[in-house]
Amino acid sequence: MTLATPLKLDYGDYYDKLENNITKMPREKRKFSPDFKAQVAIEACMGLDTVHTIAAKYEVHPVQVSTWKKQLQENLSTVFATKRDRDPEDHAQKEARLYQKIGQLEVELDWLKKNLNSSTKCRKKMVDPYYSKISTRKTVQTGGFA
Repeated sequence: MTLATPLKLDYGDYYDKLENNITKMPREKRKFSPDFKAQVAIEACMGLDTVHTIAAKYEVHPVQVSTWKKQLQENLSTVFATKRDRDPEDHAQKEARLYQKIGQLEVELDWLKKNLNSSTKCRKKMVDPYYSKISTRKTVQTGGFA
C-alpha cells in the first residue's frame, strides 16, 4: 500500500478576488436636485421617449424615473392650489391670533369667576325671565347685567 499524496488546492485566485471585494469602497449614494427630478419626470410624463430611454439619457435607474413621474402626477394639483392653501405665514398668523383670543377669554373667565363668586341662588335672582327685550340665554351669558 502506498500513501496517497495530499491534493494541493489552489486558492490563490479565490483569495485575490475576495480581497478585492473587501477592499472596494461602496459607491456613494447620488443625490439629485429637485430641478433635475422635475426635468426627468416632465420628460417621462410627455411620453415622447420610453422610461428606459430617459433613464439611460440621464443615467438613472428606470424605476427611479417611474417613481418621480408618479410623484409629479400625484402632486401636480398643488401647483394650482390657492395662495391661501399654500401660504404657511397666513396659517401662523391665524394660529397666533387664535391663541391670543384663547388667552383673552381665559383672563375674562378668571375675572368673572373672581368677581361673580356668588351662589347659584343669587345668580338665578339676577336673571329676569319676564324681561322681554333680551332673551334669558343672553341674560345668562352676560352675567345678568342687561
